[in-house]
Amino acid sequence: MDAFVDTLIQLLIDWGYAGLFISALLAGSIVPFSSEFVMARAMTCRTEEDIGRLFCIEASPYWRTHYVPAAAGDELPKRLGAFKARIIGINLVAVL
Repeated sequence: MDAFVDTLIQLLIDWGYAGLFISALLAGSIVPFSSEFVMARAMTCRTEEDIGRLFCIEASPYWRTHYVPAAAGDELPKRLGAFKARIIGINLVAVL
């Protein structure tokens, strides 16, 4: 699956503005479903460790070497760390 996603990303980058338009269209139609999933999953969190496991994520391999599409740079891990995960958890609880 990762190979498919990497190929699709490279294809959209190669298409330039048309690829940017298509990726925005896909993001607008697919991502809202994933945000509903994340919210439902967040509602099941009961401890700080649960929040950490849900929100402590790392960027995909492509974005470890790219700051902007099609411009590779040094490989640096990009993470959402424990502090930011706690902030998201606090904001989630504050809304409820």
